[in-house]
Amino acid sequence: MSFGTIEGPFSENTTYMISSRAMYYDFFQSKFDSKSKTPRYNFFDLNSKISYNFKDNSILTLSGNYNSDHIYSPPVNEDFNYDIGWDNTTLSLNWLKVTSKSLFLNISASYINYGVKSALENITDSLGNDYFSSSDLKDFFLKTHFEYVWHEDHKFKAGIEVGLHKYTLLNRNFYDPILEISPDYEEDLLSTEASFFLQNEWKILPTLNTNFGIRGTYFKDSDSFKFEPRLSLSYAITEDFYVKSAYAVANQFLHLITRNDITLPTDLWYPSSKNILPSNSQQYVFGIDSYFFDKTYLFSVETYYRTMKNIYEYKEILDYDRSISIEENFTKGEGEAYGVEIFLNKRAGSFTGWIGYTLSWSRRLFDELNAGRIFFPRYDRRHDISLVIGYKYDEKLSFGVTWTYATGQGYTMPNSQYIFSPLGINGERERRIQFNYTNRNDYKLPDYHKLDLSANYKFTFSTYAAEVFVNLQNLYNRKNAFAQYISYDIDENTGEKNSTPKLKQITLMPFIPTMGISLKF
Repeated sequence: MSFGTIEGPFSENTTYMISSRAMYYDFFQSKFDSKSKTPRYNFFDLNSKISYNFKDNSILTLSGNYNSDHIYSPPVNEDFNYDIGWDNTTLSLNWLKVTSKSLFLNISASYINYGVKSALENITDSLGNDYFSSSDLKDFFLKTHFEYVWHEDHKFKAGIEVGLHKYTLLNRNFYDPILEISPDYEEDLLSTEASFFLQNEWKILPTLNTNFGIRGTYFKDSDSFKFEPRLSLSYAITEDFYVKSAYAVANQFLHLITRNDITLPTDLWYPSSKNILPSNSQQYVFGIDSYFFDKTYLFSVETYYRTMKNIYEYKEILDYDRSISIEENFTKGEGEAYGVEIFLNKRAGSFTGWIGYTLSWSRRLFDELNAGRIFFPRYDRRHDISLVIGYKYDEKLSFGVTWTYATGQGYTMPNSQYIFSPLGINGERERRIQFNYTNRNDYKLPDYHKLDLSANYKFTFSTYAAEVFVNLQNLYNRKNAFAQYISYDIDENTGEKNSTPKLKQITLMPFIPTMGISLKF
């Protein structure tokens, strides 16, 4: 992995910054462990910004960002090939004007291009047919908002936004390279969006703070106008103990649709239309914050409950006829999510860090899925733990420890098999092996956890500030499941498929040590 940052002034009023990172795990894997079955992976990102300060207390900023992640199957892969990639490009022009100590004005124009593709070729019988999907989302936004402190106890914010969206989508149950370059299979959708928001932060009492506002959005393609009120309260019972609560309504006009019978990422982003309604949620939050030992420690507990309507998933039986729209393969349902989050943070001293724990449930109900019974969605995780510890030995030497744990994702998995012998054309019966499946998402991948260690030493090289770093990722080489699937081995003598299925696993990111030197000049 490599990274670098360059920043400085062009002139008295102009500054610039360019930074980039890259990982070449797939390159080193191909050179030093070419027979490994671990997925090949690489990523690259580039960030840049240039700013000009005017004499009238305004700043003009042009910024850009590009990042790319790519996961693909190694050459030694006996069951199927896959190629999955994410790309994101953003470009924005922003003008910030400070007209007085109490008034800020911001105007911006931005372009966003996000793309994701999933290609699965020669998939084993248990995973169904080949699969290819891609979502290319292009957005152009014009935004303006201002902030006005009209009273010492009031801070008012307001803004408007106009957006133009172009979506190029493709979803097929086969893979051919022609799909990636031919527009014949693509579905193009255009839509416009306009919204406004009003918000006021009000300190009603020295111990009581509120934040209330409303957002209104019009999405042309679905011809819908939605209001989103929100309110939050914070009350200081003592100087170190706070009670807080919040309520918010949210609407989402872009839906993430995933296949539940394939464990590899199959993300398809689909916008709202006349038939695909915007998702709606209402969320209620209540919690406490407690500071102690002179505010060195923060302890917080927060509970939440969220209802969801107009959420979409694929139907049980899909139709990939080119004459029908992709959205005809979707079915609508509703859901709820609730849980509790516990957080402890040490904020000062040689030892700093935090530990967070989340216990949560997410449930779905669709008339056309799982025989109309409630089920847990794919990304439902019962437990989630994060532990981060930092130790500063002195001004030069520091250490870090990070440990994460999460309950495994759920998906629909075969749990038994049977023999089916249909009558063939010639009157002969053909022997076929068929699967029985679990209820929707009843199967859980193994729990995810890993430990990372780091050490940093700062020193001076000539007249430049330098730093040596060592990172040990996935220290105990936990083989976390990126995906699992059922497959049959091939008999070396007969060349035929064995009748006993096996559970196989794709593991991403083994133990990876890295070290390097950074130099600031």
